[in-house]
Amino acid sequence: MSLLARLKIITKILAVIMLLAAVAAGTSWLGIHAMSAMNDDAETMASAAKRALEAARANTSLITLNSAEFQVALDPRPENRSAVRKLVDEQTKLLNERVEDFGKTRDD
Repeated sequence: MSLLARLKIITKILAVIMLLAAVAAGTSWLGIHAMSAMNDDAETMASAAKRALEAARANTSLITLNSAEFQVALDPRPENRSAVRKLVDEQTKLLNERVEDFGKTRDD
């Protein structure tokens, strides 16, 4: 007589239910683990996006400083020079702040 023929039907049903529960638990654990890894990757991606945005803003500050240099070269009047000087001071301050922000972020 085979092994399954000697077992009661309730035992067979419970064995199938236990097997399905183990498969469901394994699938749940795998899903939770994958979501955790995806969350870590999303945080890394958000950090990289923030750094890229700060880099773009720093680039804009550099372009503005370059433009100010040409404005003074084209029109060296004292009024224009004082207006451009204010702009240069502001953009230099912003550029330094953004460069400091780069130093604070992690570099993977």
